[in-house]
Amino acid sequence: MSNAVEQVYVLSGTLTLTKDGMLKALRECGWPEDYRAPESGLVGDVLWDGRAMHDPREDSDDVVYVLEFPWFYGDGSGRAKKLAVRVLSHTQGRADIAVIYESGRKEGYRICDGAVTQHEVVLSLGDLV
Repeated sequence: MSNAVEQVYVLSGTLTLTKDGMLKALRECGWPEDYRAPESGLVGDVLWDGRAMHDPREDSDDVVYVLEFPWFYGDGSGRAKKLAVRVLSHTQGRADIAVIYESGRKEGYRICDGAVTQHEVVLSLGDLV
């Protein structure tokens, strides 16, 4: 069974990231020599911002991006946890996210000004309405 990410839920909060922060995280993971990006998600959304792609090694403005999808998805996303956590360690703000894999495995993360902690994901129903 595939280990790709099927869904990511931002349960609460907002995270921001500068392009320089993203580039630092990529370099910490061995980019560009030893880096294989997943199909889609976090890196491309920040580096290319939905516009024409450019070489991210260029000197960059310290633009702040609001992360609407703070993880990866598609081919290769199942092996991108280390990179995602590294990138999130360069963010500002606070958010709780749940990552659900195609296999059904669930992981929860709380991010607070770059501190990333992993938590159990618990689904439950509340009181009778």
